[in-house]
Amino acid sequence: MNEPQNFRALVESASARHETFGRQLAFLTQKEDITRATTTVNAIRQGTYKSVPTDESIQWTAWLAGISDEVAFRAAGQPIPGPPLAEELPPVVGNVPRKRERPRWTC
Repeated sequence: MNEPQNFRALVESASARHETFGRQLAFLTQKEDITRATTTVNAIRQGTYKSVPTDESIQWTAWLAGISDEVAFRAAGQPIPGPPLAEELPPVVGNVPRKRERPRWTC
């Protein structure tokens, strides 16, 4: 399977996979409790979408197209998000004592 080369191609892949267009694609996401405006989907398909897609938009489009998030982020020209910072920190970080307040000297 060829990877989509841009975000528009990614949405077209989703349309082809489900054999439907903007409104129906938006309805498919609503079944998963994801709200997407039909106008946004149509703007992407028509090449008039001017915004930078959010991570969430890229992820729902990947889900609709049946491809991995990594492929979708590359197609959208966006960096692939890593794990949350808290997952990257070693467990000992939670054991660091709070900074003590310095005594205030008065003269």
